[in-house]
Amino acid sequence: MDKITINKGTSNRIRVSFSYNKDHIAKIKTINGYKWHPEGKHWSFPYSEDTLKKILSAFSGENIRLDPTLRVSVNQKDDKQVLNHTQIMETAKKELKLRGYSQKTIKSYLHHIERYTRCFTKDPKDLDEEHIRDYMLHLIDKEKV
Repeated sequence: MDKITINKGTSNRIRVSFSYNKDHIAKIKTINGYKWHPEGKHWSFPYSEDTLKKILSAFSGENIRLDPTLRVSVNQKDDKQVLNHTQIMETAKKELKLRGYSQKTIKSYLHHIERYTRCFTKDPKDLDEEHIRDYMLHLIDKEKV
């Protein structure tokens, strides 16, 4: 499945990039304000929460890599995903306590689990090894970790 990357572009714009795909291009063109950037091979839109929601809606069900800085301003998760996220965090917390980790370690691990699960638009229970690799590459390339 193709990966769609959505992040903050320059000049207060939303940047969307993906491998060439006629269906994706058709979806992009249904959203007002799009601009194609041939030099960077990406699309951009003027930034607004409404536009971001439209982009996420257009690509619903696709493998989306959403920049965490954009996620802060929009809540695209449905009730099931929020419930699953909460269950994952509680389960992890209980497991770490049972293993005897210190409170500081538990807090740190939960913080990183939170960052990881919030990085994707998919239900946290649907994340797999490929998502872990994508996230690790994001941390190496973008976050310089």
